[in-house]
Amino acid sequence: KRKRLVEIAEKYDVLIVEDDPYGDLRYEGDPIDPIFKIGGQNRVLLLRTFSKILSPGLRLGIVIGNKTIIRKMVMAKQASDLCTPSLTQRIAARYLQRHDLLAQLKPTIALYRDKRDLMLAELEKNFGDMKGFHWTKPDGGLFIWFTLPESFNTGEMLEMGKAENVLFVPGEAFSLDNTCKNSMRLSFCLPPREDIIEGVRRLKKIVVEYGKEKNIL
Repeated sequence: KRKRLVEIAEKYDVLIVEDDPYGDLRYEGDPIDPIFKIGGQNRVLLLRTFSKILSPGLRLGIVIGNKTIIRKMVMAKQASDLCTPSLTQRIAARYLQRHDLLAQLKPTIALYRDKRDLMLAELEKNFGDMKGFHWTKPDGGLFIWFTLPESFNTGEMLEMGKAENVLFVPGEAFSLDNTCKNSMRLSFCLPPREDIIEGVRRLKKIVVEYGKEKNIL
């Protein structure tokens, strides 16, 4: 698919913007090369960040691509925020000089893998016997994509979730054509283990209440 995407971009002479904040957070399987490696700097603009792998508070990003495009981006950034603080840039630079960032990530990856597996187990426990419910098992990243039967609308369910102190991102937020209304994105990175267990339990309660209210469950 990545190779085909580059072929289409070449055919129509369009730029691919590859947003890859989670590429280094991989729990299993072989690493996947970025599209940038296939298309090169004149076809792909690769976006990376330190926020997910070093420190969210640094607010530092990386752009790899065509020098002319990056130069224009730098000018736009200078106009919008007068440049990223030199202090946070120096902190990140000194850290990279003194430490192997990927080696330092190993405990983090182990922690996130454990939380991912726990949420998957809880989803199976609570929804495994319910027809039409399924979810992804991500090889990396920080999220699980949870899909409900087509009659469900996760956007409508959002307020019910807030009332139970359960937050998710409705699937429609990731769609260009108002599809994915019956899906949601769940994050396992921040909550402690006990909150993941309780959160999935409350999520089932919300799903059941919504299903009964709409007469679809």
